[in-house]
Amino acid sequence: MDDAGFARAYARSAPLVHTLGLSSLGSVDEAEDLVRDVFVAAARDDARGAGALEPEALVGAAATRIGTTLESRAREQLALLDRDAPSTAPVSDVESVSEAAERLLLAAALERLPAEDRELLERVLVRGEDREELALMLGLAEEELARRLVDALLALWTGPRLDAPHAPAAALAARALRIPAADDHRAHIAQCRDCKQAWRGLHDLSGRIARGSGGAALVPPRATLEDRVRQAIASGEVVEPARDWRQEAADRERRELRRRTMIMGVGLVLIGLFAGLAVVVSQWLVEPERDVIAAAPLTDPRTGGTDDVGELEVHLRDGGRRVLSIRGPFSEYPDASLVVWLTETGGHHERIGVLASSYAEIPVPEGLDLTDAAISITREPWAGDLEPVGEVVAIALLG
Repeated sequence: MDDAGFARAYARSAPLVHTLGLSSLGSVDEAEDLVRDVFVAAARDDARGAGALEPEALVGAAATRIGTTLESRAREQLALLDRDAPSTAPVSDVESVSEAAERLLLAAALERLPAEDRELLERVLVRGEDREELALMLGLAEEELARRLVDALLALWTGPRLDAPHAPAAALAARALRIPAADDHRAHIAQCRDCKQAWRGLHDLSGRIARGSGGAALVPPRATLEDRVRQAIASGEVVEPARDWRQEAADRERRELRRRTMIMGVGLVLIGLFAGLAVVVSQWLVEPERDVIAAAPLTDPRTGGTDDVGELEVHLRDGGRRVLSIRGPFSEYPDASLVVWLTETGGHHERIGVLASSYAEIPVPEGLDLTDAAISITREPWAGDLEPVGEVVAIALLG
């Protein structure tokens, strides 16, 4: 391992890992142990050419270890109260650790930008200053201001840079910043999954900047910790990888299920039968009869269309009105909308509604042909597009 390279990586990332450990675990000793474990494991992996000493990899590994620690603690306490309570769903706020890690990484990346570029991003994205007025105030041409904003956003971007024939990174960044361009490659983006993902990542990055990095002041570890880390690496100390608490929870749940099955046996089966019968009877009594004229499953094209993620039905209501009913694991996003599109046989896209919950009923506009039509749900940034350009999260084909 290159000693100078390790020193640079430690100086750059140890304060980030240490600060994340302190804020999440609340203990100096645990935070320092976290720094040691993360760097010892990363030094071993980096020797294989894995790039494990990059800040994103180090902070990500720290977040994983912290999340496992917090989840294990919460499950141990919960198990004392209710043996059957823990499941594969998290019982601690593990997502907040990843969010804190992202804020720290973004704050550190912003600090590495030239001060004038950082100020431009903050004035446009955080304070919401008008670009035209800002350009006049700074004595810059609007094109020069736009170029500097795009370059600054791309300097923070850690995602892939796509080669031709994909849309240029600068065009994707300009679109994410809502900077108009003569050619924004909209037609290509609409058909290219890689470009959509890159654009979405840049859009999310600009949103995180707009919301503010919000990171606490960095707290570097004690100077003597670096020597301890180096000694641990030189001695060949082996650090166990972070445990997958979801796998452990699934294994425990399977063991508990077998135990309960042996004890209750036929009783569980009967309870399940009676419960199922009660649900059927209640639906028959409560739900009104609906005139369903078409139905199709919603599938996720990101998994090859093999996974059903919901169901879609077309109902005929009083007066001959057609209504789409959509059920699935859908909810609102803080920076985008779930838009429902109808694509007719000729390829025309019609925006017919927006999803905000797991169930929605959307009237079908008069004149639209549902024969052999496709219903797609896309995650669209708030850019006002009249054509689908966001990522398709579900699709249904009406025969």
